[in-house]
Amino acid sequence: YKSPADTSIFTLLASQAVINTIKKVSGRKASIKAPNDVLLEGKKICGILIERITCSGTPVLIVGIGINLNMNEFSPDLESTATSLSLECERSFDKKIFMDTLLDELDHEYSKFLANRI
Repeated sequence: YKSPADTSIFTLLASQAVINTIKKVSGRKASIKAPNDVLLEGKKICGILIERITCSGTPVLIVGIGINLNMNEFSPDLESTATSLSLECERSFDKKIFMDTLLDELDHEYSKFLANRI
Protein backbone atom coordinates (compact mmCIF):
# COMPACT_ATOMS: atom_id res chain seq x y z
CA TYR A 1 0.00 0.00 0.00
CA LYS A 2 1.14 3.51 -0.62
CA SER A 3 -0.58 5.67 1.98
CA PRO A 4 -2.52 5.40 5.24
CA ALA A 5 -5.71 6.00 3.24
CA ASP A 6 -5.11 2.67 1.49
CA THR A 7 -5.76 0.81 4.75
CA SER A 8 -9.50 0.84 4.03
CA ILE A 9 -8.99 -1.59 1.14
CA PHE A 10 -7.37 -4.03 3.56
CA THR A 11 -10.37 -3.79 5.88
CA LEU A 12 -12.53 -4.73 2.91
CA LEU A 13 -10.22 -7.62 1.95
CA ALA A 14 -10.26 -8.95 5.52
CA SER A 15 -14.05 -8.60 5.67
CA GLN A 16 -14.43 -10.59 2.47
CA ALA A 17 -12.09 -13.28 3.84
CA VAL A 18 -14.27 -13.55 6.96
CA ILE A 19 -17.42 -13.80 4.83
CA ASN A 20 -15.83 -16.51 2.68
CA THR A 21 -14.72 -18.40 5.80
CA ILE A 22 -18.17 -18.28 7.39
CA LYS A 23 -19.67 -19.61 4.15
CA LYS A 24 -17.13 -22.44 3.91
CA VAL A 25 -17.39 -23.65 7.51
CA SER A 26 -21.11 -23.13 8.06
CA GLY A 27 -22.85 -22.64 4.73
CA ARG A 28 -24.24 -19.32 6.01
CA LYS A 29 -24.10 -16.04 4.10
CA ALA A 30 -22.70 -13.04 5.96
CA SER A 31 -22.46 -9.44 4.79
CA ILE A 32 -20.24 -6.40 5.23
CA LYS A 33 -21.43 -3.42 7.23
CA ALA A 34 -19.04 -0.62 6.37
CA PRO A 35 -16.59 0.37 7.47
CA ASN A 36 -15.37 -2.59 9.55
CA ASP A 37 -18.09 -5.00 10.66
CA VAL A 38 -19.40 -8.33 9.37
CA LEU A 39 -23.05 -9.18 9.97
CA LEU A 40 -24.88 -12.48 10.07
CA GLU A 41 -28.68 -12.42 10.15
CA GLY A 42 -28.46 -8.64 10.61
CA LYS A 43 -26.37 -8.90 13.78
CA LYS A 44 -22.68 -8.17 14.30
CA ILE A 45 -20.56 -11.30 14.29
CA CYS A 46 -17.16 -9.77 13.58
CA GLY A 47 -15.22 -6.53 13.85
CA ILE A 48 -12.04 -5.73 11.96
CA LEU A 49 -9.43 -3.12 12.84
CA ILE A 50 -6.34 -2.23 10.83
CA GLU A 51 -3.40 -0.47 12.42
CA ARG A 52 -0.54 1.02 10.45
CA ILE A 53 2.86 0.99 12.13
CA THR A 54 6.43 1.47 11.03
CA CYS A 55 8.88 -1.34 11.66
CA SER A 56 12.55 -0.62 10.94
CA GLY A 57 11.50 2.19 8.64
CA THR A 58 9.05 0.04 6.71
CA PRO A 59 5.31 0.69 6.95
CA VAL A 60 3.36 -2.44 7.88
CA LEU A 61 -0.26 -3.19 8.66
CA ILE A 62 -1.57 -5.17 11.60
CA VAL A 63 -4.94 -6.74 10.91
CA GLY A 64 -7.09 -7.45 13.94
CA ILE A 65 -10.12 -9.70 13.43
CA GLY A 66 -12.48 -10.34 16.32
CA ILE A 67 -15.10 -12.97 15.55
CA ASN A 68 -17.80 -14.34 17.81
CA LEU A 69 -17.34 -18.01 17.05
CA ASN A 70 -18.63 -20.14 19.93
CA MET A 71 -20.27 -17.65 22.28
CA ASN A 72 -23.49 -19.03 23.72
CA GLU A 73 -24.99 -15.84 25.07
CA PHE A 74 -24.61 -12.08 25.15
CA SER A 75 -25.45 -9.51 27.76
CA PRO A 76 -29.00 -8.13 27.51
CA ASP A 77 -27.73 -4.86 26.02
CA LEU A 78 -26.02 -6.73 23.14
CA GLU A 79 -28.28 -9.70 22.43
CA SER A 80 -30.39 -7.78 19.91
CA THR A 81 -27.37 -6.52 17.93
CA ALA A 82 -24.67 -9.21 18.31
CA THR A 83 -24.51 -12.91 17.50
CA SER A 84 -22.08 -15.80 17.15
CA LEU A 85 -21.67 -18.48 14.54
CA SER A 86 -22.52 -21.04 17.18
CA LEU A 87 -25.80 -19.33 18.09
CA GLU A 88 -26.87 -18.92 14.47
CA CYS A 89 -26.00 -22.51 13.49
CA GLU A 90 -26.91 -24.16 16.80
CA ARG A 91 -23.60 -26.01 17.03
CA SER A 92 -20.02 -25.29 17.99
CA PHE A 93 -17.12 -24.83 15.58
CA ASP A 94 -13.54 -26.05 15.74
CA LYS A 95 -11.31 -23.00 16.28
CA LYS A 96 -8.35 -24.47 14.43
CA ILE A 97 -10.41 -25.34 11.36
CA PHE A 98 -11.95 -21.87 11.38
CA MET A 99 -8.55 -20.20 11.76
CA ASP A 100 -6.89 -22.32 9.07
CA THR A 101 -9.74 -21.54 6.69
CA LEU A 102 -9.59 -17.84 7.53
CA LEU A 103 -5.83 -17.69 6.93
CA ASP A 104 -6.30 -19.39 3.55
CA GLU A 105 -9.03 -16.91 2.66
CA LEU A 106 -6.91 -13.93 3.75
CA ASP A 107 -4.09 -15.20 1.55
CA HIS A 108 -6.51 -15.72 -1.35
CA GLU A 109 -8.03 -12.23 -1.08
CA TYR A 110 -4.59 -10.59 -0.80
CA SER A 111 -3.32 -12.54 -3.81
CA LYS A 112 -6.33 -11.37 -5.85
CA PHE A 113 -5.65 -7.80 -4.73
CA LEU A 114 -2.01 -8.00 -5.83
CA ALA A 115 -2.92 -9.60 -9.17
CA ASN A 116 -5.35 -6.76 -9.93
CA ARG A 117 -2.79 -4.06 -9.18
CA ILE A 118 -0.48 -5.11 -12.00
